[in-house]
Amino acid sequence: MGYCKGHRQQQYRGRPLTSLRPCARRKSCRLCDGIVWRQGLCSAHYPGEYRGDQKRLSTSVEERLAELIGPPDRNGCQAWLGTPRPDGYGYFHLNGKHHLAHRVVYRVTTGSPLNEGEVIHHTCANRWCVSPNHLQAVSHHENLAEMVERKFYQSRIAELERENQWLMARVGELEAGLQCGLAV
Repeated sequence: MGYCKGHRQQQYRGRPLTSLRPCARRKSCRLCDGIVWRQGLCSAHYPGEYRGDQKRLSTSVEERLAELIGPPDRNGCQAWLGTPRPDGYGYFHLNGKHHLAHRVVYRVTTGSPLNEGEVIHHTCANRWCVSPNHLQAVSHHENLAEMVERKFYQSRIAELERENQWLMARVGELEAGLQCGLAV
């Protein structure tokens, strides 16, 4: 059906293949019919399902999520213990793709997919929280209205203005150093 890695490299480099029939050395992924990449898995299954010596092929999504959700704090928030994105939201690797952790938790706990135009709203206003009790599906407009109501944008704007003032002061220092001929 296909060629092994050695024959594919030979074909890629433009060398003539000794035979055009399927390679006898080709191995299939143990989860699908894909070509084996490492540890008996194809490139689609290996990165997300095999980490070091610990095989994670038999664990379900629920079990993997349970390992990455912290205990509730005094407000009932459950912290995402997995990898966070720079914007504070956690992400979860599933089926070869990255998904926002709170969206995966919502889908797993409710069992229903999101309708078109719906977003997951954190009632606690904590991006890192994945407590199913703090997540609800709302429209984008409802989500924005709630953020304006709790003055999220005002605090974020104030934070950005402080950062901008600091950056402008730093730029002034650098320009002054360049005018004096100093290497900054």
